[in-house]
Amino acid sequence: MEIENRTAKFNLGNITLNTDFRAAVHEKFSSQTSKENSLRMMKLALREDFSIPLDSETSLKLHSIHDLLIRHMPKDSEFIFLSSLGPFGLDSTLADTSPLKVAHTTGRTADVVADPTTQMAFETYRRRIKGDRSVVSMCTFHRCTRLQRYSIPNYKTTFDMFGTIDSASGQSGNRFVNNAIASLINYYTNIMSMLAPNTPLEVCLGNIKVAGKMLANNTQGKSTSKEQLLKRALPEELSGRVPIDLLESDILTSFSQEKQLTDEVAVIKDLAKSLKRDQNIRYTFQLSRASGVGHYSGSVFSILTSDGIDYVDGGEVSWISDIASNSKEKTVVSGLGTELLARTITKIE
Repeated sequence: MEIENRTAKFNLGNITLNTDFRAAVHEKFSSQTSKENSLRMMKLALREDFSIPLDSETSLKLHSIHDLLIRHMPKDSEFIFLSSLGPFGLDSTLADTSPLKVAHTTGRTADVVADPTTQMAFETYRRRIKGDRSVVSMCTFHRCTRLQRYSIPNYKTTFDMFGTIDSASGQSGNRFVNNAIASLINYYTNIMSMLAPNTPLEVCLGNIKVAGKMLANNTQGKSTSKEQLLKRALPEELSGRVPIDLLESDILTSFSQEKQLTDEVAVIKDLAKSLKRDQNIRYTFQLSRASGVGHYSGSVFSILTSDGIDYVDGGEVSWISDIASNSKEKTVVSGLGTELLARTITKIE
């Protein structure tokens, strides 16, 4: 449906704009010439967080976090800065993101970067088509803009994040992915322990293919959420984030055999074996994880604090192997909510 049709009866003065209509509303506003409408939209913008600058205290904390991440960066990692614009449609093509949640330039010739990991994947592909077959390990900071609202406190539509990518050609099996994820977990937990030394951390592992396979057999209709469907399908003992020791339990073995998930669960077990355990960190796994379906393609991980805030998320993606038609290109991406961290920690040690 054309944007004009979607917004024909849309009230520009509505301060509770639906997530996916922001781009459409912007286009409608752009066609208005009256001063009255211009002033109305400027008043609306004052209630939004797109153009609100980060306060001084949080900005200084963010600077310290950037400095710490760079000083302790893995020695083989390459630090880069991205352009503020990326190829039009890249996020929706690679990461299954709604194009209405990505800001576009006039004429829709380019996208405002909403996710630095997709941009680094594109840069990796650029190197591959030039003949570079070496292992790529890159990281960056980027201030992202997304055309969506978040209900979670301290989640903003414009925010700073730290992103990484590790990619290698000629790979088979899970060794490269497991080693990359294990290294990232060690890196992030060390950083967070230095920033907030008394904060309990939890590392949660998973395999997005579990949710993909279970949801593919859904016959309960679209009205039921992915999380509800997975929760109903799992035994109570395996619902949510559960202790990693249960990977070797009889109930998981029985369940994975019954649901034909043996291979998918084996991937999580292999990943767990590759970790260097820290006695001060809680390790869990989650079969019911639905977030990331369509984004990730295999092993996933997240790092949380005891209050349930998810600061780090990452996992295996098939973006480069898909566009290069090369199944032996293995890629892992991750992101740390640096601004979220700066907003929520009370002191930089």
